[in-house]
Amino acid sequence: MISCIEKQGIVQQTHEPDGVQRGCFSPKSEAAAGYARSCAKSDMNNSIAPEKDVLLAATVFLVERGVIPYQFSVAAGKGINNTETIEKLRRAFESIGRPSPNFSGNGADILAVSEEEWWAVECRGSGAGKPQTQRNNFDRALASAVSYYEEQPPCLPQGFENAKAFIALALPSSEAYLKELRKRVRMPLRVRLNLWILLYDNNRIVRAVSLEENV
Repeated sequence: MISCIEKQGIVQQTHEPDGVQRGCFSPKSEAAAGYARSCAKSDMNNSIAPEKDVLLAATVFLVERGVIPYQFSVAAGKGINNTETIEKLRRAFESIGRPSPNFSGNGADILAVSEEEWWAVECRGSGAGKPQTQRNNFDRALASAVSYYEEQPPCLPQGFENAKAFIALALPSSEAYLKELRKRVRMPLRVRLNLWILLYDNNRIVRAVSLEENV
């Protein structure tokens, strides 16, 4: 059975002299990142950071790292136009000659893979809600990110078996979220889970907080 990673063009099948098919990783990262970055710069309001913008910026980070997204779960609900975000992502992949990624109604917001790394990313935006609302949003995002923890990445095709599992929490660098991160997501937990923090800023990019850094 061909995996969803192979179907999305992340793996290109090649035939070796022994006749065995093997997967090879072949991203066109700069083109993909440039398109996704242009999408992430649209519709930004100074007072809020929509989740779709955080997701697009996290996609740019992954592609520039050489880790190609193969599945997205785009937030839906009242007042959220997820169709627009899905179309932007599809056009980004079309612009580099790749099939559309898979879109799912559940699971991690982004699943991405390279020969060395497998990422499961939870994205969360911020709005003008009360502090308790912001804390509740953070609680749900953190719980989701931790639930993606795996000792080994699940069900990767041939050529990706040695990829190391990463989980990430992508959030705006608001004071409310930074306070919760410093209080509740300290370095020992991040090291144990290989949990990276991706902070979305006013320049509409994400800064990765590695395991060796404090938030």
